[in-house]
Amino acid sequence: MEVEDNEEEEVEEWCMFTNIREWLVKEKSSRNRAGSSNNSSSSISIVVAPVVVVLVAVVVVVVVVVVVVVVVVVVVVVVVVVVVVVVAVEVVVVVVVVIEVVVVVVKVVVVVVVVVVIEVVL
Repeated sequence: MEVEDNEEEEVEEWCMFTNIREWLVKEKSSRNRAGSSNNSSSSISIVVAPVVVVLVAVVVVVVVVVVVVVVVVVVVVVVVVVVVVVVAVEVVVVVVVVIEVVVVVVKVVVVVVVVVVIEVVL
């Protein structure tokens, strides 16, 4: 079954190739009749077409790579900013807790000092 499919594909490819070849031969003969100057331009256009395709492909690849790099950089920057903000919030929370602890310790010390002074005086 696969052999028949392969044979059909080969036949189709051969027909396409021969059709293209016939078209090129007809095009060349019609241009030869038009003059020798057109012949040189047709050979140039046949050579330039693949070069243009390759250049377009290279440009597309470069654009895709640049877009991917920009997206990765933006994601990294966003992650760094989020981490910095989270760390800053944690530092603020720690500072607030430390301040509260210091206030409680100062209150306890003041209460102890007042109690000691009252006991000494009385």
